[in-house]
Amino acid sequence: MILENYQKSMRQMKSYDRPVNLLKSKVLKFLVFPCIFCAFAIQPASAHRKSRIMEDDLTRQMGQSNRVAHPAIRLIPEPVYMHVLSDDQVGGDHCDLSKGFVFQLENKASRSKKENKALKSLIAIMKGQLEETLGFNGIKGVVKAGVKQKSGDNHLIAIQLELNPKLSWQHGATDLNLKQSEEGYQLKVSSGTINIAARTSNGLYYGLQSLLQLISADNSHVIPALEIEDFPQYSWRGFMLDVSRHFYSVEEIKKLLNVMSRYKLNVFHWHLTDDQGWRLQIKRYPKLTSVGAWRQEIPGSVFFNKRPDTLKGKPYRYGGFYTQQQAKEIVRYAALRGITVIPEIELPGHSEAALAAYPAFSSSGQPQTVANSMGYPKGAVSEYNPGNPATFTFLENILDEVMDIFPSHYIHLGGDEVDKTNWKNNASCLGLMKKEGLKNYEELQSYFINKIGDYLEQHGRRIICWDEALEGNLLPSATITYWRSWAKKAPLKAVSNGHPFINVCSDPLYLNRYQAGPEGEPLAAPHSMNTLERVYGYQMMPSGFTPAQQKLVLGGQAAIWTEFFGTNSGMEYMLLPRLLALAENLWSPEKAKDYPAFYQALPRELKMLGAAGYNYRQLDK
Repeated sequence: MILENYQKSMRQMKSYDRPVNLLKSKVLKFLVFPCIFCAFAIQPASAHRKSRIMEDDLTRQMGQSNRVAHPAIRLIPEPVYMHVLSDDQVGGDHCDLSKGFVFQLENKASRSKKENKALKSLIAIMKGQLEETLGFNGIKGVVKAGVKQKSGDNHLIAIQLELNPKLSWQHGATDLNLKQSEEGYQLKVSSGTINIAARTSNGLYYGLQSLLQLISADNSHVIPALEIEDFPQYSWRGFMLDVSRHFYSVEEIKKLLNVMSRYKLNVFHWHLTDDQGWRLQIKRYPKLTSVGAWRQEIPGSVFFNKRPDTLKGKPYRYGGFYTQQQAKEIVRYAALRGITVIPEIELPGHSEAALAAYPAFSSSGQPQTVANSMGYPKGAVSEYNPGNPATFTFLENILDEVMDIFPSHYIHLGGDEVDKTNWKNNASCLGLMKKEGLKNYEELQSYFINKIGDYLEQHGRRIICWDEALEGNLLPSATITYWRSWAKKAPLKAVSNGHPFINVCSDPLYLNRYQAGPEGEPLAAPHSMNTLERVYGYQMMPSGFTPAQQKLVLGGQAAIWTEFFGTNSGMEYMLLPRLLALAENLWSPEKAKDYPAFYQALPRELKMLGAAGYNYRQLDK
């Protein structure tokens, strides 16, 4: 649940060099959060408070006029069930929020003082974002649950937030797993009341996100009376960003988390290390960032584009990294939005930057420099040496610090595209294979991953690997992220071996690939044409799975590898609007999906995103 995720991430903050109180920061002031046990009365004021930070713009653009909302409402993602009530039905007509509103929240005496203190700040954040959405300056006031409103407040719309662990589902709920039930919600709007009910704070959060979309659907303070029952099709709804090939600032990561949260995505897969840069501070090994986070680039150089005529000027130093304090801040910021951050620490391959910093752990042992957009330095290797016992000590020490930063149940270890050439000529690797009875180099790779996986499991974590890791005898508890669209047998092999499965099929879920063109489009990966419609219509559940195997499918995610996107604006252009298609694909049931209706709803959302400072690709006419 969001509250529990937040509290867990708060416990990780003890090692901060300088405490950062995000609950009270301007950055988070207008964050929506499903809060409990207090009530705020909010009434309209004469002037609309201006947003102080660009991040607030996403909320501010949601509602700015008093026009009545269009009766044909289309949310993204589309709910499982939504019914607009007619005037002659019970609770019909509409709800006018321009009159002001009051939160009515359940009181629960069993909460600790620490939890109540956190909730007090979170309630203020929620109040701020709803004020910003509606253009109100609210009157501060706390009312205990169960206490009647003051006589002067009777005209206010009551927004009731109800936590009910036994909440039952009436529409389309068959064989829901625990995670789906935790994220579900019911939203009911009548002329005088808005009720959001859920089993957990996570569900309340998503109900509030839908309420904000209803408010912004037609830039209106007036919502028709309606009923929504909603829960996700998949419990894993993610997005991966590569920050090694190009680096993105903390504020840019937060901006990404904001848009993910609006569309109910709940996993941020953070690709922190690769050949071209190590991006996370590890205090025990400072060279990982003093050396591994930086590379020499040449003006005009583009990944995979070997055109000497474009190269001009002197080489320059490119790179960056996140301090542990910054990474923890992002973890906490994400948790407040219902998003779990999954770090990826690549091994045993894709590790050239780390080995430039500490070459003793490579399969060659020779000095090297960090790879850049022009390729790999002569003689450089990108894989660790499994035949050197010190390699595992090095990685375990790194992962100790990673686990202190990231409270997530999962840690992604990569495991893809390992160049095993140097292992074949390394005496210590050959000796290890003989000692352990490993038949081939694929089994040596699995030995490496399993040894690290066992260490993480001893600390209560689980590993995720790219699907190449299946080629050896992989740890049974490992989760597989399937990306190789041409490896047709990999999905069935994964679930047949009992591995949980996440679909990240590169065709069409790699959003660094062209979405149109390529004429008239910015340079992108050419391997497939991953259009908006293909992302929307892709079947996340592979065919041929038995019912038992289908239960191993956690969900899916999209990914952007950033070789071609050196700016946040360029990355957002590739992300939007395809991220919205991904969100509906993963959340909405098949019967609710309707691409033409989804497409017709996009202009409203894109207009709002553009006004909030996001770059996106214009829809085709």
